Amino acid sequence: MTIEGVLRRQAGVVSRAQALTEGMSSATISRRLARGLWVRLLPRVYLAAGHALTAEARLRASYLWAGLGATVCGAAAAWWHGLCAEAPTWVEITIPHHRRLPAQPGIQAHRRDLQSADRVEVNGLWVTAVPLTVLDAAVALGTTGSHLMDRALQHRFTVTDLYAAHYRNLGRRGSADAAELLRAASDRAASGGGAAAGRVAG
Repeated sequence: MTIEGVLRRQAGVVSRAQALTEGMSSATISRRLARGLWVRLLPRVYLAAGHALTAEARLRASYLWAGLGATVCGAAAAWWHGLCAEAPTWVEITIPHHRRLPAQPGIQAHRRDLQSADRVEVNGLWVTAVPLTVLDAAVALGTTGSHLMDRALQHRFTVTDLYAAHYRNLGRRGSADAAELLRAASDRAASGGGAAAGRVAG
């Protein structure tokens, strides 16, 4: 794939490592930056001129900056899965526990090792699988989080799927709040005749 192909696939965003892999030299990258053909969004991540800084571009840039083993999570993952209509202001990223990243505006990094069942590749990004995404996003969204959980139970998967994801990730940030939301969702599903609780994941 050419560098132009990478830019088209990634909403105009490219990492330094990707540019070098496609055969560009460090000097060429520097010239593009100096001439304003590329703009630095994050360390070693650039946006090509002519491409708007869309929500997709911002999310892809955050993911590329986070590097090896990164997984988009929380409300950003919910938006990427199509569970939320609007992209969040902050991008949450989970990185392996042994890694550390410097703070960057608009990005919140969590150090946690995820199991393979809780990660999925969607349109070129690794994001948390839908059950864990819903749990984390419901906590991040606050008062509207329960609505997200209820919608997901009606259309995507079961209460059992949510509990399985929750127990695989006990102790994570927001785990206690997620447990409360999950218990409330289970009660609502039961009071509604068990339709959501018995539905097979789609």
